[in-house]
Amino acid sequence: MDDKVDRLRSVQIKLMEILDFLSNYLPLVNCHSNDFILNNHWDKFLTEPIRKELDSLSACDLVSLLNQTKTIENKRPDKKLTKEFDPSLWKFKCDCLEKASNSTDRRGDIYSSEMQTIPPNWVHENLQSLLQDAQRCSLQNSDILSSVEDLDSDMKTLPQDRVFISTFMNHKKTHEVEVMGELCYKLSRKHDIDVVVDLGSGKGYLSTHLAFQHKLSVIGVDAQTINTKGASKRADILSRQWEGLTRNEILRAQNTIPGKLGKKKKKELKKVGCAGGFEQKEDNKKSSDVISDIPDDLFNDFSNFFEEQKKSENGNTNSEKDERLDLNLSSQIQETSCIPTKKILSGQVEANDSDVVKVKEESKFGSSDRASVERTVKKNTKSSALKANHFPITTYINIDSDLSEIVREALTLKSSQPETGSTSVENTGEMSTEPTVTAGLPVDSGSTESSAIKEKSRLMLTGLHTCGALGSNILRLFVNSPNVKVLCNVACCYHLMSEKFVASPFEDKEDVSEEAGFPLSEFLQRNTVGIGRQARNLASQSVNRRAQDTEVLAKQFPRMLLQVILRDQLGYVRSDWKGLRKLDQKSQGMFDYVTRAFRKLGLPSDGITEELIDSYCQKYEDQKKKFAAFFQLKTVLAPCIEAVVVLDRLCFLLEQECVQDVKLIQLFDPVTSPRDLKRMMSVPGPPDPIFTLRGSGSPITYLKFSDPSTQQLFSGSEDGTIHIWDLKTHRSKGTLKTSSGQSVLWMEFISSDQLVTFGKDGVAHIYKAADGSWEHTGEIRTSAMGFCGGIILRQDNLLALPSNKTSAIDLYDLKSLQKVRSLFDSSSKLGMTMSIKSISDSSQFFVGYEDGSIGLWDSKHSEILDKTKFFEECVMCLDYSSGANLGVCGSPSNILSTWSRTENQIMKGSRLEIKNPGFNDIRIRGDHKIFATAGWDHTVRIFGVKKLRPLAVLTYHKESVQCLDFSQDNMLACGSKDQHISLWKIY
Repeated sequence: MDDKVDRLRSVQIKLMEILDFLSNYLPLVNCHSNDFILNNHWDKFLTEPIRKELDSLSACDLVSLLNQTKTIENKRPDKKLTKEFDPSLWKFKCDCLEKASNSTDRRGDIYSSEMQTIPPNWVHENLQSLLQDAQRCSLQNSDILSSVEDLDSDMKTLPQDRVFISTFMNHKKTHEVEVMGELCYKLSRKHDIDVVVDLGSGKGYLSTHLAFQHKLSVIGVDAQTINTKGASKRADILSRQWEGLTRNEILRAQNTIPGKLGKKKKKELKKVGCAGGFEQKEDNKKSSDVISDIPDDLFNDFSNFFEEQKKSENGNTNSEKDERLDLNLSSQIQETSCIPTKKILSGQVEANDSDVVKVKEESKFGSSDRASVERTVKKNTKSSALKANHFPITTYINIDSDLSEIVREALTLKSSQPETGSTSVENTGEMSTEPTVTAGLPVDSGSTESSAIKEKSRLMLTGLHTCGALGSNILRLFVNSPNVKVLCNVACCYHLMSEKFVASPFEDKEDVSEEAGFPLSEFLQRNTVGIGRQARNLASQSVNRRAQDTEVLAKQFPRMLLQVILRDQLGYVRSDWKGLRKLDQKSQGMFDYVTRAFRKLGLPSDGITEELIDSYCQKYEDQKKKFAAFFQLKTVLAPCIEAVVVLDRLCFLLEQECVQDVKLIQLFDPVTSPRDLKRMMSVPGPPDPIFTLRGSGSPITYLKFSDPSTQQLFSGSEDGTIHIWDLKTHRSKGTLKTSSGQSVLWMEFISSDQLVTFGKDGVAHIYKAADGSWEHTGEIRTSAMGFCGGIILRQDNLLALPSNKTSAIDLYDLKSLQKVRSLFDSSSKLGMTMSIKSISDSSQFFVGYEDGSIGLWDSKHSEILDKTKFFEECVMCLDYSSGANLGVCGSPSNILSTWSRTENQIMKGSRLEIKNPGFNDIRIRGDHKIFATAGWDHTVRIFGVKKLRPLAVLTYHKESVQCLDFSQDNMLACGSKDQHISLWKIY
């Protein structure tokens, strides 16, 4: 833990260092290239010394400008940012953002016409000092980055004679898939992963590689149906050709030209292939040989993909409606439901002992046709086994998605689908219909359970180039999903996510309901840090690739010049003009480009002549070199901006208590794969309690923490015994026994040395601490027989207990233990009292009733102020936080309902739909940040109070969880019917 705290501190200090440097230049990195000439960025955004230096550089010098950042001498950081500096004392200061926040009602609108003219605050007198500080702020100049070799130290390496199948991938994608696939496989082996979930899987390059090459069960999730269909088709082609591809790669590795092979040679190569790993055994890993030669017949198969797809769509007009896996994206929290995809099988299929699939309804085939079909199906049995590891699905993922549910439903659907061995049966592309394979072993299609479908399957979350908001949401999903044990993610396209404190120039057209992707960490959120969309777009630029260019080009010059022409001809320019992207590439010269642009924007082009455009080109010809130098200077800052985004995500993970370890590594070759140079991998500890208390001998029915100074936990049991647990030794130090031996329903401390309990027998007992033990000092006998506990109304020094009269509450004086009065609502039939909760520093309290209603009572005036019906069934449990003004209640259904109190009224709030029905208890933590529910499904669910968002599911107990309590130092205790008490430290 100390190491994790030190690492978090190092990341925070590095963020402070970079942001202190960047804050002066945010106007520079956020200015739009289109306005370079229009707003005279050269003169207004650069100081005279910097302009002179840039102007004196030749084209070759400008190219080498980015290389200089790698060779300059390292500069010591600011003295104040040492390891002794307290990050909590740091404040982010940026004049640009402060002016933007003060000048508009929108959050940090730095893209208004007024803000776009504010120049940067230059603190560097020359290029050399700027380059030095830029290099100092890069991730490469820190001890935060880890190497792949560090990760390999405790993981076995793959055999180096393994072949790598690079079919249908270009050089860049081949490099990425090979390197990341190897790491994912090693991590899956090290952490005993059952299923890999590939988010944003696209065409399935990584997911098919993991499934086919490494025999992992992989679910590829993508929001685009066309991508899922492409992934499914690619998997289909690869599976049919896999054995031949592998054989050819072995021959090439042996410097043998593949040709026509006899049966004997094929058998020999098959044995070699098994030894080399293409028929992968459990301990095999991966090679470094990348061979991109592809047989021509595979290209032919793949080129016919879209034509075949069109034919299949036309040929299935009478099939059932196409249904796909979907998520409910309403404002309420909904459980994910998987719906079977299009049913395209004309008949059922089954597998016999010899793995020959026979089609039922034999009357559809002649005898000769039937024999042909059987031979074809038998031939494709191996391809079916390969595809059985791969599950491509189409669904939209957000931060509320239940990954475990998606996996369970996807694999269940897969295993329940018939095998499609016949060539006449097509794959819809949305959900593969092959039999499930778990860890390389087929699952019986008739079975509804498998090791991969178990409720507690160990998942690994991965993504190769998770774009925009998905790059941040995948981290939130990782933290909020207890079954996900490993995250292995490479993000990209930082400009496509939203910011919390800086408005986007396209904010009106973006999804405002999407959770902000930056900042993620509490550290940067506390300091209201913003960097801007254009800056994040710049961070996606590859410094390493631009440094390899032979010259610096001003490719944006036509668009910049068009901006000037539009202003001169119309007198204005508009930021919402769209449709001009890449239009210059389709045009025959500048005049053609301008006329096309005017027509595209619906503007009159009568005054646009070829002579006029030529005059503009001549007038602004010198701006080409200036812009090239200007943009090259901005690109120097790109690694610093990317470092802020990446370190913010690293900081977010280190802030989470559930995360055990985090590594940030540079995984890919920076020139071959420039889109995202940083590789993030994190491993959480399993969601286990910090300690478990055993020995109660009976199901736990109620829990109550004592005063923090005593460090004790009181637990009531079904047999009427109250155990006193010492939280230092985690042992029982004594018991209290009620007379009747019936369940303890409720306990509360009247004072630090006085305890009141109430049981199912209707008797309240009073105990007082004396000389290290508890003595019975009194009791209150009622005739109540139910499940409701009691409360203490401290303002009135009263004890409220359920009455023997239906719906009534009796009030007792705590000193005399005599009944004072009864509270009863005769105007309606509410049924039995089921639960009760006091309101801090008030004489009011809430009561939950058998008819599903909650009433608000005033003990002083002995009247019910309001009542509201929440459920059709009884209110099993409820809790209320005065600090958050939030009440939460549960019933035997799968719905949680919330409410607030306004004056003397109950105001209904949200309804949260949970996967499984039944709630026994609800507790809102004392700091009003989270609340927990005890479920019939053996789980404890954690929710955020502010947004009512599910945060975690605790799955330790084997039977129903019956009671909960939070200590003052935020420890959570959970009591179960399995007679165990689990203790947790969360969030």
